[in-house]
Amino acid sequence: MKRGVRHSHPDSKQGLTHLIPNSGSTARDHLANERTFLAWARTGMGFLALGIGIDSLQSQNHKEVFAQNGRSFWASEVHVPAFVCVGVGGSMLVHATNRFYKVQKALLRGQFHLGHSSVFGMVMFTSVFTVGALGLIFLENSTFSLKTAPSRDNE
Repeated sequence: MKRGVRHSHPDSKQGLTHLIPNSGSTARDHLANERTFLAWARTGMGFLALGIGIDSLQSQNHKEVFAQNGRSFWASEVHVPAFVCVGVGGSMLVHATNRFYKVQKALLRGQFHLGHSSVFGMVMFTSVFTVGALGLIFLENSTFSLKTAPSRDNE
């Protein structure tokens, strides 16, 4: 049996599974690649959830303040920190998928793709945007509380 040749599995309805010989550390390498993909995907989903949580909290805070001041609230208001976190999470999912298939193809050829520069780039990208999102949250909260604080002129 040749390496990387597509074979249909008896239980597969579409015949999309790959059966390759398990010589040496082949199975271990592919399973490690899968675990790495799942770790990246889990981290990306965490960022997506963080963005959704930030948006939910910010929306709730804004709704309460706008209701107290008698102003209307637009539910479709975009919160930049939440948008940044969702963008980082989405980019991590894209990176994880891309890296998974790149490493899988290399393993099928009997090679291994060292992704130190792509991993370093993703870590730097994530770090910069996460710090930026946190800064925006603090900035937004401080300016929002200043705008909604009662003025002393009325006393």
